[in-house]
Amino acid sequence: MNASLTIGTLTTKKFINKLLKQKSLTKENVRLKFYALVNESKKAKTDLFFFSINDVNIKKLTIFGTYYNEEKKKWLQKNFPFPDVFYNQIARGLDNPGRPFRQLRRKLMEQGVTQLNSKNDFDKWELYKELSKIEEVDPYLPRTKRFYEYEDLKNMIHAHPSVYVKSIHGRRGKAIMKIIKDSPRGFRCLFYSSKLEIYKVDTLRKVLKIVKKFFGDKTLLIQQAINLSSYTNRIFDMRAEIQRDGRGNIRIAGIPVRVGQKDSPVTSSRTKSEIYPFETFFREKLGYSRREYRKLLKKVNLFLETVYKNTEKIYGPFGELGIDFGLDQQGRLWLIECNATSGKKAFIQAYNEDTIMESKRVLLEYAKGLIDEKNDFP
Repeated sequence: MNASLTIGTLTTKKFINKLLKQKSLTKENVRLKFYALVNESKKAKTDLFFFSINDVNIKKLTIFGTYYNEEKKKWLQKNFPFPDVFYNQIARGLDNPGRPFRQLRRKLMEQGVTQLNSKNDFDKWELYKELSKIEEVDPYLPRTKRFYEYEDLKNMIHAHPSVYVKSIHGRRGKAIMKIIKDSPRGFRCLFYSSKLEIYKVDTLRKVLKIVKKFFGDKTLLIQQAINLSSYTNRIFDMRAEIQRDGRGNIRIAGIPVRVGQKDSPVTSSRTKSEIYPFETFFREKLGYSRREYRKLLKKVNLFLETVYKNTEKIYGPFGELGIDFGLDQQGRLWLIECNATSGKKAFIQAYNEDTIMESKRVLLEYAKGLIDEKNDFP
């Protein structure tokens, strides 16, 4: 890899401050993800620096970046020109609505900076609408509608005994509520705030009141709940971490399985779900035979490739993508959502350090491939 290749990684000011204090990163998932990127970048002889949105000088087209100085063995800062490659590592990234993010997005485009992902955040409703138009993807999608008023709730809960209400920009299970119809006059609302909350009410009007209080003025969708398979009476789903390598081939870095807590409506890491590698879970926990496992893996690979390629058809290329999906009790696969900026917490919990390192190596190869391709076509 050419030593002149620079990669600018957008992160938070809090993270930058920790680096400058020369503090070790205490959270294992953050430490490993960060260490893997820095380590593999050094091996690849890539100039890697980190920056927050406040470190960008739009007028001068410079970034006050934080980088590791090998000679002094410490984190330092200096002004960098705009990088060859932009890599996002914060929630919503350049798709944040604030003016500084809009300005940076525009300048990166004007300066011809290559972005590892064509999008940093998905509007769940927009993505659903676009994917539902594609014949090979539509069978994987649970029925979903925009949620405006009481009639939307009434119609969906009439058609499906349980539904999910979601913010179109929610992450990590923070803006999700499950509504279950137990009887004509019995409903349960389940969601996470700081802990699992369960409300029981006797009318849909009361359900709507809980929804409005929980979500406030967020833009919402309402979705058919998947009858997910379970393990020890707890639902589970998967978060696949998918990449493209230096040759543009799709590669699965890993598929952690997330087993939710009892009664939990979600399996995100913030709810303290149990995490397993894909093969370990299905072979050892669920007792799949080798043949059954291979059959499932083949089906999952086809599903993931179909979703990945068609998401790229809508938005453009992605160097990496997190895909949440479920397996229902009849063995059918369902797409839950796509993540343009995956935190990779479950991936890091489930897989060993070599696998994590390999995923960053592949990411850097992809970055180099993008630059080489651009240089070949001036």
